[in-house]
Amino acid sequence: MKKKATSPYRLVYWLGAGLALLLIGVLVLIKLAPGKQGGPPPDPERTLIWLHDPADPAAPAQVIILEESRSQDRLAAVSFTASADLQKTYGGSHSAKAQQQLAARVNRQIHHRVFLPYSVVSTLVDAAQGIAIGGRNFTGAEAIAYIKGGGDMAPDRGARVLLGLAQAVAGHGIDMTASDGFRLARQVDTDIDLTAIPDRLTRWSRYGNPTVRSMSGQDFAAVQRALAEDSK
Repeated sequence: MKKKATSPYRLVYWLGAGLALLLIGVLVLIKLAPGKQGGPPPDPERTLIWLHDPADPAAPAQVIILEESRSQDRLAAVSFTASADLQKTYGGSHSAKAQQQLAARVNRQIHHRVFLPYSVVSTLVDAAQGIAIGGRNFTGAEAIAYIKGGGDMAPDRGARVLLGLAQAVAGHGIDMTASDGFRLARQVDTDIDLTAIPDRLTRWSRYGNPTVRSMSGQDFAAVQRALAEDSK
């Protein structure tokens, strides 16, 4: 008896069904994998923000550890100017290493990182129709000049610009085309979903009277003391 040939359409059908089952299996494994389960965010939750100028690697970078505690309804920023050795070791393309090493130095978990060029900050400030700090309004270029004008003596200025940007985004949103957004995204090194950053800024804006502290870039013990204890 002659064996009936298998239809090519039937092969395509079964191949597609097999791939679908494989995909479902992979998704289930990802969901059940240790450390991948959903759950409440950490409290406090800390974000390392590194403000820098890629066009001038020698220019001082501003380092901000932003600490958000939902349980205490508190937002605090600890700021310092990156020392020359810190900037040389961790600046540029070593952002993940910087996150790990700074967490070790201050003995606190740092959950996220954002390496943010000054040029991107300037563009975001203008796209949010400017920011206000202490009753004074700033354009993007003025905001960057304000940060750099503080020098090593005022590393809190970067944090104040970011908090001002959060307030502006919450009040006006960001007027930017999709192509502009993609162009900026390519310049930002972060482990945060870039599409979620506006929502994160809006969330930060809801905290009343956020605390901003300046520290010496060499005194990591003081930075540690300024941060809350990790939740157990």
